[in-house]
Amino acid sequence: MSATCPECGFSGPAARLEELAHLHFLLGEMANWTELPPTLRDRLQARYLRRRRELEIALGLREPPPSPEEARLALQERLRLRQLLRLLDVWQERSWIHPAAAGAQAERVKARLRELDARLAQPGTPQVEPFEDQGERIALLRSLGQDIEALHAQGAWVDEAAYRSALEDLEARAARLEIELGLRLPEKKPPPRPAAAPPPAPAAPPRPREPLTWERVWRTLLSERTLRALLFVGVFLLFASAVTLVVYNWERFSPWIQVAFLSGFTLFFYDLGWYVRTGMRLVNSGLALTATASLLVPVDFYAIYLSGGIFPRTAWAEVWLLASAVCLVAYTVTAFLLRAEFFGYLTGVAMGSLWCAVLQVAGVSSDWWGPALGGMASVAMWFKVAGQAGLREVFVPPFHHLALLSITAIVLLASGFRIAQGIARPSFRTALALDWWLAWAIYVLGAGRYLRHMLSSGACLAAPVALYLTLELVFEAHGIRPAWYALGWALLTPLYLTVSWRLWKSAPEIGRTIVSWAVTLTLLAAGWALQEMRAAAASHAVLMGSVILATVLW
Repeated sequence: MSATCPECGFSGPAARLEELAHLHFLLGEMANWTELPPTLRDRLQARYLRRRRELEIALGLREPPPSPEEARLALQERLRLRQLLRLLDVWQERSWIHPAAAGAQAERVKARLRELDARLAQPGTPQVEPFEDQGERIALLRSLGQDIEALHAQGAWVDEAAYRSALEDLEARAARLEIELGLRLPEKKPPPRPAAAPPPAPAAPPRPREPLTWERVWRTLLSERTLRALLFVGVFLLFASAVTLVVYNWERFSPWIQVAFLSGFTLFFYDLGWYVRTGMRLVNSGLALTATASLLVPVDFYAIYLSGGIFPRTAWAEVWLLASAVCLVAYTVTAFLLRAEFFGYLTGVAMGSLWCAVLQVAGVSSDWWGPALGGMASVAMWFKVAGQAGLREVFVPPFHHLALLSITAIVLLASGFRIAQGIARPSFRTALALDWWLAWAIYVLGAGRYLRHMLSSGACLAAPVALYLTLELVFEAHGIRPAWYALGWALLTPLYLTVSWRLWKSAPEIGRTIVSWAVTLTLLAAGWALQEMRAAAASHAVLMGSVILATVLW
């Protein structure tokens, strides 16, 4: 007999649905069973969780653990996708592939890797070797040629030569791997032959000179290289004439004529960029001119402010706010229209500038600007654009990169001011601690999304620094000795070990990085606590528990 769940509408056998509901209830109530010993409660929880998994698999609510063959194929696919990520980085460094196409492909690969990691992390997944023989490794590497062909069909390569170079590089890598595995003997260079006098080569007939015709002249003048050179010479002369006018004759004009000149000059560059991109089909040159026009927008506002004819000198905050708002609108519209990643970076910078201008106008102390920008950066790390692949390439990577760069600059500058100037204001110190906590959160998000060694190291460093700055405020207020900082650091070590153990199979490099930081933090806490015996006893007890945890996990 079947039944229907009243909450989600799922239909299935009544007995199994009833048992599943009972298990959900038991697992929810188990946290309140404080009378039971912890070991017995843990065993019961593990038993009920195992039974719940079995029921969910039987009802079709959860995928069953992969079979040995499925696990082997998943491991092979994961290794193949990781190799593809490394090759995408190599291709970008060699300028073979368009950065936007490489970024889109990398995002798709990372999404598939997350699915494979979740599949292989299921309880009951068999431990198998990915390759039965070395020939499978060679075939897996050569199968990346299909991805090169797919990227070629999408127009991702810079030119045909880059596409051919990528294929040749892949074949060379496969050949080197065959030699390393002993499946192929290295090619031996033939011994040099004794030099012999070469027979005199017959003189090549002189190439007939192409006659000078009007068709040849126009073909040369209208070539893309000539048009680009003439275009940039004209733009340079126009810019130089504008600079000369501003330097020598600027004060002769009224303020509104100055505004009209600056705005007209900027709009001219926008129009010129549009014409070059669409009319002359010079896409890169048109983007460069549009980018120049975009960068002139804040310069125009600053020049108008310095002239003093329209905005008073005391209204700098309001001018900053207005300029940031105009730049944000202009850069966002340009990014939507052109779908170029550079304008995504300009949009992110304009958003940060607008946020700082709002804080300035509102009279917020500069001590809190860092946490305010850090909060904005943490929101940018969660930014996603659903359903629009082109917009995702334009906005998502720039926002993420700007978030990481801005929080790094904030913590470094604020910490430098704290050390160099000895700032002791409670508000500044509280804001500095909050900056480091936000940096830790952003680095964790970045490391989880991009799997970068540097980001995981930054997260491991930011956590103890943020904890130190927070405890410093608390300890000074209550008269606690500095030796107890070690206890806080010691409590971080089991967290590091647990996270590294969970990442050990899916991301072994990051897992090893976190373990090394856990060892460093253990040594630091053990030595720092020796300033006071009670702090040493508490800290060393926690560190001993961390050592036991590491022994159990590994």
